[in-house]
Amino acid sequence: MSLTRAGLLALALFASTSGHAGLRLALDTDALNSDERHASQALLSEALAALPPLFRQQLDRRIKVRWRQMPAEVYGRAGRFSGIELNAALLPALSDGSAASATTQRPHGTVRRELLATVIHELTHLYDRAQLWSTADKQRLLRCRQRLDSLGPVGLPDACRGQTARRFTLSDDPRLLDLAGWPQQVGRRGEREHENGQVARSPDAYELSNPREFVAVNMEYFLLDPSYACRRPSLAGYLQAHFGNATSGWVPANQQPCADSYAYLNAGRDFARQPLGALDLERVYQVDYLLAEANQAWASRWGHSMLR
Repeated sequence: MSLTRAGLLALALFASTSGHAGLRLALDTDALNSDERHASQALLSEALAALPPLFRQQLDRRIKVRWRQMPAEVYGRAGRFSGIELNAALLPALSDGSAASATTQRPHGTVRRELLATVIHELTHLYDRAQLWSTADKQRLLRCRQRLDSLGPVGLPDACRGQTARRFTLSDDPRLLDLAGWPQQVGRRGEREHENGQVARSPDAYELSNPREFVAVNMEYFLLDPSYACRRPSLAGYLQAHFGNATSGWVPANQQPCADSYAYLNAGRDFARQPLGALDLERVYQVDYLLAEANQAWASRWGHSMLR
């Protein structure tokens, strides 16, 4: 075999293997002792195992992870070129095992759980920035941009609103923004509200900072909270569909089954009544949507809306 043919074959083999390499986390072991290396690698391996296979496949790159000094309130961060950095002050507790039981005032409870969530959080930021759209998404973006160029914003169909200036894999997807609590502004052709007012049942108020943080925080809970799909079924369904295939969604291995009934609030002045009820969907035979006014009429042209 000639040198040229051998070289071409080697390149072909390299391309075929590297094309399936997927996400790799490379721990910077400089200045780490044996226990610190072992504990750090175990943390990274657990984070990788929790990720959807499509996530690992699409984010096909080598990401360097290192421990460094940073403010006490910061557990970690991801840079465009620096990889992922974790707070070195937390490394001793991770390496001696005490991080698994050391509680925090943060949502995930223990130091180790927070570190695991931090790795997932920062990896999600990198995934989101990478513009890893599916073929169907790319075709939709192209069509919508062509419509914008030819017809202008007034001529855009509803399906193209918010699609012409996409920059992120998930966090500027119009469907995600609808579910997350950044609705379209009335009469502004797809422009979104700047504030998210869904504060009542948020597991972590940091998710309301902006859509990018919302995606990263919700990936933490989607992968680590077994009851996430029961708490936020629409968002769980969105993420399952995104990371699934053509026939089925991807479901985290630790996901718990949800109750068949739906909870509802018993509003009223009877404080002796159970405030939270359960609705059996099998018994629902009709749903009425009313525009209710403060009078005896069954409906009005303006007022509050409600379901009965």
